[in-house]
Amino acid sequence: MVAIGLTLMLAARVSPTRPAAEGSAALWLCIVGLLGVFAVGYPGYFVFDAIWPSYYYSPIATGKNAWLLGQALFIAIYLQAS
Repeated sequence: MVAIGLTLMLAARVSPTRPAAEGSAALWLCIVGLLGVFAVGYPGYFVFDAIWPSYYYSPIATGKNAWLLGQALFIAIYLQAS
């Protein structure tokens, strides 16, 4: 993800038709997306598990949907970079 952001930032510096700010924003969106997916996916799992015990392995739709929506939010942020 970060590699795509760095590539877009480098392409923005080389290309005269693409503004440099767009490449820099792409890098930061990639970084935020990557860190956000990690934060919700691994440490966030334990936070959600404290609220809804065993939500991942039992049919607790509210907990699982909240966890998946957190993941989807940061994936959407990542996709804004491309």
